[in-house]
Amino acid sequence: MGINMGSSAMRPQMCILGEGTIEEIVLAALEVLARTGAEVHDERASGLLLGAGARAGDGDRIYLPAGLVRRALATVPPVVRVCNRAGQTALRLEGYRSYFGAGSDTPFVLDWETGAQRTATLADVETAARVAHALPNIDFHMSLALASDAPAAVYDRYAFATMVRNTAKPIVITAADKAALQDILEMCYLIAGGKDAFLAHPFVVLYGEYISPLVHPPTALAKLLVASELGLPQVYTGSPLAGGTAPATFAGVLTVALADFFVGLTISQLVRPGAPILMGGVPSIFEMTHANISYGIEMHLLCAALADIGHHLQIPTWSVAGASDAKVIDEQAGIECASSVLFAGLSGANLIHDVGYLDMAMTGSLEMMVMADEVIAMARRALNGIEVNAETLAIDVIDRVGPGQQYLVDEHTLKHFRQEFWFPTLISRESRPAWERAGSRTFAERARARLQRIVCEHKPKPLSAGVDRAIDAILQRITS
Repeated sequence: MGINMGSSAMRPQMCILGEGTIEEIVLAALEVLARTGAEVHDERASGLLLGAGARAGDGDRIYLPAGLVRRALATVPPVVRVCNRAGQTALRLEGYRSYFGAGSDTPFVLDWETGAQRTATLADVETAARVAHALPNIDFHMSLALASDAPAAVYDRYAFATMVRNTAKPIVITAADKAALQDILEMCYLIAGGKDAFLAHPFVVLYGEYISPLVHPPTALAKLLVASELGLPQVYTGSPLAGGTAPATFAGVLTVALADFFVGLTISQLVRPGAPILMGGVPSIFEMTHANISYGIEMHLLCAALADIGHHLQIPTWSVAGASDAKVIDEQAGIECASSVLFAGLSGANLIHDVGYLDMAMTGSLEMMVMADEVIAMARRALNGIEVNAETLAIDVIDRVGPGQQYLVDEHTLKHFRQEFWFPTLISRESRPAWERAGSRTFAERARARLQRIVCEHKPKPLSAGVDRAIDAILQRITS
């Protein structure tokens, strides 16, 4: 007698916080905003808050009542859609869907040919974009490098132009100020065929950053206001450091991070109810031994906890993975890359950046990005879980094959093995003799060889000649 059952594949998940604990943190953040308030350094943003019921304090301090924040939480969308350069939906940020991409603006790169750290250039921004475009498990892109040879006053526009010419994947943009954002958006409108076409199918997400604790600077707020008016997807994030710019206790870090995000969230929803915004946070510790930020296990624990809060509030989340405090591609880099990717994936964070970071976000590494691509593929197989139904339980197959026999050539094996098994592209599973015949290459050497092939051979589809010339005209105008 067969079993009659439906499919029941469960996605493996990790929860750091319980529902009751999450609500305690939410209430704590609301109390901070009502009792301590936050500095809001933008006249229009302040006016929106005060007009909606917030209370003015000394200077730029504003106190937000819980009811005001709760009303904003009621209008924030639970799903954020981001497209690729062709206008096709590429990212659907909701629930436990996880997407991975590079970080931005590292002043140095680890030269993959020499192994030496050096100052980043526009050529590095270009190469990183081409590599990201080629890697199947890198879902979106950020610059990875802060180009030292771009005109300093407009470096962000040059970085965007370079990225969008070399990858069709979604791009998370940094913009120094409102004027920079408007210049970048002008390029986006050209590429999409008009402002309305771009906003209907946006292929960029704006990265905005407050100053922890509880300071919202004019440049960040000006950009937040523009993006909110347009309905452009945006991240509003910060880097609260336990023991430095936030309490030493991790619950205190989460409280500060959430309170700061609530300020940006509330302003965005006052500008345009339903404006898409991601709950941000790159929380970590102020590393007391060496007096710096760490991309270690504490960051990943805190990011996973923020993802729990995002799921509870039904707000898409911004997170970190594929990064390491290591200075070179070594065992530490591999350990921290793999553990962070698995942490982020199990937490169900949605937009996960900083793939390719080394040395506390000071150095970008293309080799690290290639290695992380393999790790992400491995993690995704784990996150797919195990499908359990009548077909996969294989009772009839087991009966047909019988005791002591093999399944290698059975039709059930041929039907299912490609879906069930993960086939690595860099990780070695061959026998030692086969590995030796292939050159006895280490994982890092195989990653470097793959990177070399991409750099030498991969050419993404270019922009049209007319759009390319129009972007050059924008760059020439803002540089002159």
